[in-house]
Amino acid sequence: MAAILGAHLAWTAVTGLVVLMLVHRRDSRQIWARIDWTVLLFFAGLFIVVEGFVDSGAPAAFFARFPLVAAGDTAVAADAGSWGSWLRLGAIFLVGANLVSNVPFILVIEQQLHSLPDPRLAWELLAVVSTFAGNLTLLGSVANLIVAEAGRDVGGMGFVDYARVGVPLALITSAVGVGWLALLG
Repeated sequence: MAAILGAHLAWTAVTGLVVLMLVHRRDSRQIWARIDWTVLLFFAGLFIVVEGFVDSGAPAAFFARFPLVAAGDTAVAADAGSWGSWLRLGAIFLVGANLVSNVPFILVIEQQLHSLPDPRLAWELLAVVSTFAGNLTLLGSVANLIVAEAGRDVGGMGFVDYARVGVPLALITSAVGVGWLALLG
């Protein structure tokens, strides 16, 4: 609630943890022992690498050569661009989110969304497609990798096994999401 009211998100989270620790009156050593520090280190490293990648200028150079929207295209505009434009942009988001994982992809493409005819609709499209893109492959979401790694001891799940279900699921849900936004946008 405090974060919604404008408080700093990190301090709000820390304050919430402290309040929960005090209310539940548990020995804090039990809590710290249950934290998966490897996952936290993985996430920290991932976001450091992504930030370095963005700061390198590589995404900006790529999108300068291959813009998200061609000149004169009204894709993802409030006056409704063509279905092909919506699907093209959705496909770019789907593939991109699987190259670097869905959440880091948002950081990579953030600056490009401001150049689109209607950035609000572009953000909505990105939110829908990058969420569903997490289902496409194991690489689509870091959460997939964490679960697959944790499940390795009980048989695990391979990339192809995951993709058999993930690819059709992600393609269908993304197409429905893009269509929904195109109709309502």
